[in-house]
Amino acid sequence: MILRVAKKSAHGEPDHHDNRPEVYHRVLKDVMKEHFGEFVQSGRVVSVDSHFAGQLASIAAPFRPQIRSENSTIDLQSTTALLMADATTVPGPWNQEDVIGIEIKPKCGTLPLALRCDDDKDEHRWLRSVVCKYCMVQHHKSGVTGVTSEISNYCPLELFSGDQARMRKVLLRLLKRPQNNLRIFRGGKMVAPTVKEGAATLSCPDCTDDVTDALKDCFGNLEPHQADTEKKEEHNDVGEEDTSSTCHCLMDLVTKTLLAATTEKGTVLECLLKVHRLDEWGLENMHKLPKKQDPDITPFVGGATTTTTNNNNTKNSSTTHNPTTASSSLLSSQPPLMAPSSLWVSSPHCMAVQHTNQTEKDKLYQIYKKRRAKEEEELLLLQQQQQQQNTEEMNGSQDCWSQALPSELDEVMLARFILAQTCKDCSLMLSLVKCNHVDDGSTAAPGSCFVKALDGNTWKCEISVLDLQLKALSRIPVWAQNDSKVLQHYTKAVLKWN
Repeated sequence: MILRVAKKSAHGEPDHHDNRPEVYHRVLKDVMKEHFGEFVQSGRVVSVDSHFAGQLASIAAPFRPQIRSENSTIDLQSTTALLMADATTVPGPWNQEDVIGIEIKPKCGTLPLALRCDDDKDEHRWLRSVVCKYCMVQHHKSGVTGVTSEISNYCPLELFSGDQARMRKVLLRLLKRPQNNLRIFRGGKMVAPTVKEGAATLSCPDCTDDVTDALKDCFGNLEPHQADTEKKEEHNDVGEEDTSSTCHCLMDLVTKTLLAATTEKGTVLECLLKVHRLDEWGLENMHKLPKKQDPDITPFVGGATTTTTNNNNTKNSSTTHNPTTASSSLLSSQPPLMAPSSLWVSSPHCMAVQHTNQTEKDKLYQIYKKRRAKEEEELLLLQQQQQQQNTEEMNGSQDCWSQALPSELDEVMLARFILAQTCKDCSLMLSLVKCNHVDDGSTAAPGSCFVKALDGNTWKCEISVLDLQLKALSRIPVWAQNDSKVLQHYTKAVLKWN
């Protein structure tokens, strides 16, 4: 089991963001499960005392990365914690020491609408609809902040493409430059990448050797012709030396699991994409809205805890918020100005731009114009289809946008944005265990699946979505400032534009 405790600023700064375990439990149960189904476990709130919290802080201190220890510490005054299942395990008759855990931070799998990236005051803003932000941030981390010494070849758009070959290929790239986007466990202990105790994983070297050494007994040998085919497919355009058959088997297994494990909401990557698309207006437009306190997302799905003040004494009371029909639908509905999902597919141009310093500006701009023209065409078609619907049909989720009051619309837009931002920084934990004794007709529970590896063995695979603590609205100005710096560095230092 895992115990999640409350943290506070190590500098004594006031924290206006409510991170109490009971609040996180409610967010998981009432909000995240609505979007991810069985991929999310809400856990159970338990009581703790300051003595126990102090002992826990002392034990955990040597294992926390220095950068995190400098910014936050365990809140010794908190009286609750969240007890959750260990996502690196798979319940069953097998030895838990044989369970492989793969933690992936997939990041954002969408590109902003070109229609939202046209701004006369920012001549390069349109570039955001052509190159994914993760790839631009990589250059900024390496060239400006010095957070990492090497640029990762991983691109989220490839992982979210839904194409098995592209997904497997980009996961192998991630093994080469894992940074803090990949961690691999066996029996609950991290085996790759190898880092010093208490060190961060922001700039980790190639971990393919670590994976091979730790997991080589988990996979059988591939047939010579099969191994050659796999390596040729993965490296015919990467320009990297071949990796071991163990790495190929593992990442092939991960790819198949991401595509096969489903709930009633879809695959985990499909669920993530739907939430990522809730950020329809973008960071720049959210930054322009009047500054407010953190939006309470839970009222739009379930109950909420409100805070009342009387004679300078603040107390929490559990109440049920009954939002309008419009606001309830708004949090999860697709906005009328969002183009169909066909416009959010992975763009192969992103990887090309990342590795070409002298890419012609005109070529990139033509890609942007084509995307914009296609969006305008499909939006016009969408509007025509809506006009043909009768009044009853238009009172559904699409029409709820016209029912909302301006102030209510701002609140819901912020809530949708915060929800999307949270899920752009979440983690996926895949737990895999070999189980050849399973009958061919066996069916897996929602959120899990049975997958046959390249070596012919059958594995049971489960997926959990982790790190879903809601982001603070107060971070928007910082995000906007960093976003501007990243774009400026990419256009000047990487693309060599004046």
